[in-house]
Amino acid sequence: MTDLAEATGLSKMTISRVFSGSGSVKSSTRERVIQAAARLGYEYNALAGNFASGRSQQIGIAVDFSSHMGCPFYADIFRGAHPVLEQADYHTVLYDTGSKALQGKQLGKLIQQRRIDGLLHFFPQTAPSSWALLESEARPSMVVIGHHCDDDHTSWVDLDLEHSIRQVVNHLHLLGHQRIGFISGPSKQASEHVKSQSFAHIRQQLNLPWNNAWEQPGEHGYNQGREAAHRILSRSHAPTAIITSRELSALGACDAARSYGLTPGKEISIASIEGQSIAAGAEPSITSMSQPLELMGRQAAQLLLQQLNKSPDYQDGTHAILRGQLTARASTGPPILHH
Repeated sequence: MTDLAEATGLSKMTISRVFSGSGSVKSSTRERVIQAAARLGYEYNALAGNFASGRSQQIGIAVDFSSHMGCPFYADIFRGAHPVLEQADYHTVLYDTGSKALQGKQLGKLIQQRRIDGLLHFFPQTAPSSWALLESEARPSMVVIGHHCDDDHTSWVDLDLEHSIRQVVNHLHLLGHQRIGFISGPSKQASEHVKSQSFAHIRQQLNLPWNNAWEQPGEHGYNQGREAAHRILSRSHAPTAIITSRELSALGACDAARSYGLTPGKEISIASIEGQSIAAGAEPSITSMSQPLELMGRQAAQLLLQQLNKSPDYQDGTHAILRGQLTARASTGPPILHH
């Protein structure tokens, strides 16, 4: 860097700002440095630069690999967050929260050890209260995605799941359905408990008939959704409609319904609380809540950057609750009344 500073007549600090992307540098000065670097064959040592700045320029993405990796739902959230972080010159590193080595405080220690500068935690299994055990001066820069955090320090962005479930249940109820089943997701996810509780609350408000066998776990997958629907539909006096937590489970439920001679959208209605492109392209297309997932990721990344940059507009415990929109499709219709 000394040779480059001498060749350009600029300070080492200015040279560092050009290559790190931090601070304000005139475009003419930036071009002057880049041309001199090319002439001298200079390559910027990012590791040394990050060490000097006290930052790693890396953001941790904490997600349960076994449940979420490869899932379009989470890919859409990441698609919203990644450009925001990339524009701010941050790289992303994945961490598997399903690993016993990365439980609770261990994620916070990644920041204490300067392996990462901040953390986006996708749909934690339980409330991340263990982070609060860190001393206040060492509390990690973190935003939780997909969970309401009760403490006053953690910022979070979540979907209004109760609104989503109410929209789907009301849609089916207005079509004339009384017996409505429910296929939930992984029980270890905090968001799935919210869905199950909200569904129970709403059906009780509508005074709908109920059998405990009409709610089954589906683990968000196609095969699990099919098996869960089999357990529901094998009952005498089975539901005329089924709501699933995710769109892949809805596809599996449609397959199970056909094995009973039931055509989705005719003899049985099937809808999903969360559905994107797969729901729209299925046969039949699945009635679902279109959730603002990219916006969710984008807002979470913006909140994290505000923390890291100590923005005067940022406050600990900032949160956002986003609402989806119901799209009625071919998989739902009025129940067929048997005389």
